[in-house]
Amino acid sequence: MKSYEFLLSLVYSLYFHAKSFLHKLFNNKSLNNKEFKSKTFSDYLKKNEELWSNNKIKYANGAILVTNFVHQEGYTITECIIAKNIQSFFKLKIVGLIDYGDGTGKKILKSFNINDFIEFQGMSFFLRLFYLAKAFKILKKIKNVDEFISFSIDEISIGKSVYDHILRHTGIGSINYLYYKFYFYLSEALYCNDYSKKLFEKNNFKYMMMAESQFIPSNLIFQNALKFGIKVISRISGPKKIGVRLYSSIDEKHVAKIRLSNELFDRLFSSNKELYSKKGFISIKNVFDGKADHFDPFSEKSFIRVQNKEESIKKLYELFKWDKSKKICAVFSHNLFDGVYLHPWRIFRDNLVWLRSTLNYIKGLDKNINWIVKEHPSDYGLKRLKTSTYKEFEKIIGERDYIKFFPSDYSPSIIKDLANCVVTSQGTPGLEYPCFGIPSIVGGDTHYTGFGFTYEPKNMKEYFKFLDNIESIISNGLNKDQVDRARVNYYITFFLTKVEHPLLHKYDYNRELDMNNFFNESIKLLNSYKEKEDIFKKCLRHQLKNNNNHLLAI
Repeated sequence: MKSYEFLLSLVYSLYFHAKSFLHKLFNNKSLNNKEFKSKTFSDYLKKNEELWSNNKIKYANGAILVTNFVHQEGYTITECIIAKNIQSFFKLKIVGLIDYGDGTGKKILKSFNINDFIEFQGMSFFLRLFYLAKAFKILKKIKNVDEFISFSIDEISIGKSVYDHILRHTGIGSINYLYYKFYFYLSEALYCNDYSKKLFEKNNFKYMMMAESQFIPSNLIFQNALKFGIKVISRISGPKKIGVRLYSSIDEKHVAKIRLSNELFDRLFSSNKELYSKKGFISIKNVFDGKADHFDPFSEKSFIRVQNKEESIKKLYELFKWDKSKKICAVFSHNLFDGVYLHPWRIFRDNLVWLRSTLNYIKGLDKNINWIVKEHPSDYGLKRLKTSTYKEFEKIIGERDYIKFFPSDYSPSIIKDLANCVVTSQGTPGLEYPCFGIPSIVGGDTHYTGFGFTYEPKNMKEYFKFLDNIESIISNGLNKDQVDRARVNYYITFFLTKVEHPLLHKYDYNRELDMNNFFNESIKLLNSYKEKEDIFKKCLRHQLKNNNNHLLAI
């Protein structure tokens, strides 16, 4: 079986390299060349050069590495701005790590007076064969997918990186056997791992800028940077209001960017509990009422203002034919293929396994609790998904009076007025709903576990036991201290650790940009920029000087 899958990986490699060759042959252009046709792009580059041109810096020993693998103009500009700030603090040279042929990225970096580049090149076909052979030797010894996910080399989590990458690029959601793409992408991971080692052995980097550290090659570069003692700076949120996470240790390789340190939370909670709890509640209430943006761009448009909430709730009860006296638990699904291993551990292999396990379990529970199943907003319109929360619901639950799928034509903001408990694998509802006094059950480590306001099973047995005892959990509710902890955590995570940047503006970084508008707005900000009024830079300086995990807007 494994020999067969290996042979398929060889065939797929031939197809992959032939396709890449033909693409280069008939599309002999740099990445993202649409900007080159935009006059405002050229105008932006010239204006940006004026702000950042400074050839009189006497560099200290060491350098800053700026990675550019996302190929989105807003991402690139933001990374460069932060890197230039760091350069001004520590007088370090900046080096750009870009994909081979990324002409647009190089132009933007050059406008920041960054002139040293390392181009990341993919494998040739013959080099691919070498690494496929290495992958075959490794996979011969691995029994199953779970064992593969745990595979690592010298503290570098190879298996998690590859599994995450496969889910992302196939849209499968979950995989039960080691098929040919494990060989193909493991070969890429092994190559990237070796490449990263050589990169950091040959260069004296002190800092690395990397906004997105998931998938291949970024995740392997990220892990190796930490292993070599390089501090990694990762931008949080955006596009205008941003934060910064500082990673300093290989032990943090699976820690989410927005995960607060216990020390920071305890300090701010003990000193400003009442104030931050109040601000946290106001902040999240504004989001749920449609008066403020959600931090997640996919969820942002879901929380639209409901004109007549009571009427909407009444109609939903009528649609479901539910008795209002019965308690309700809401199950919040996830994006099924994006960022599965952002946390140190999880009970279920991936989000799809969690979803299927949860649905199969609750359909066997007593009917004295009603259940709402809500899909993640990113389930909408993603064509590469091989399944969805709705498809899984139809297949597993079907028609059941006490388990209903939340309809897309209702605002999810009303769920907080319906639910008495929520269940999520690792999603933000587990933090958001306790802010309203609604208990939550999670299916693994998250950025908000360990702070005293969630039900946190350590294994499947405990997880299902919590589901068995939903009535008791609802009856117990949350006390004031737990609610305060949730609200303070929410406020620190999504507000206190972010600052509006004077050189950034709000744009939709998940879709195609209007190039003229994007660069016109950027030029306006360059014209009005005053360094002395740059609060972000002051906060960043304080963060890095004190080696704090997060930037604080205080």
